[in-house]
Amino acid sequence: MTELDLDALEALASAATEGPWDADIGTSIEVNAGTARTQWNETGDVGIPARSWRTTDRILEVGNAEFELDEADYDQVAADAEFIAASREAVPALIARVRELEAQRDAVLVKGEEPMVETKADTALDEADGRS
Repeated sequence: MTELDLDALEALASAATEGPWDADIGTSIEVNAGTARTQWNETGDVGIPARSWRTTDRILEVGNAEFELDEADYDQVAADAEFIAASREAVPALIARVRELEAQRDAVLVKGEEPMVETKADTALDEADGRS
């Protein structure tokens, strides 16, 4: 089992657009930050979407007019979008929880005590290290 690089994960989460994010599943599949919106810009370039439309805080969009997804691909991309949106809040929470549990474990080990309960994760790590 490889060690999690919590600092690297935390840096990625900190650099990402603020959350919460949501998945908007419709004719296209979008992952948006809470403030995402599409605005029409009055540029005079009607018919050139790249210059006439501006989206803010859009994280991901799949399935627009340029291509179509079949039903199985659509369902998978929709599930991926839901996961991406949920991850924005879940990853920082999981990092915080892992750090809290590691601190508790370290406090017990400093006292020279054995942990009161061996978890499934501890057992799996021992087996992976050949200490079973």
